[in-house]
Amino acid sequence: MLGSASIESLRFPWGFVTENLLLEAFLSQCARVLRLARRRHPDGWI
Repeated sequence: MLGSASIESLRFPWGFVTENLLLEAFLSQCARVLRLARRRHPDGWI
């Protein structure tokens, strides 16, 4: 479902912007999780 919706939204500039914002939010969330994990394990298993 998400795949077809993203392909549809890529036809419009606002869809492209929305996808970029979602991707940026997802990446920032991943970075936050990795930072917390790294802080919790100072040996750096990541």
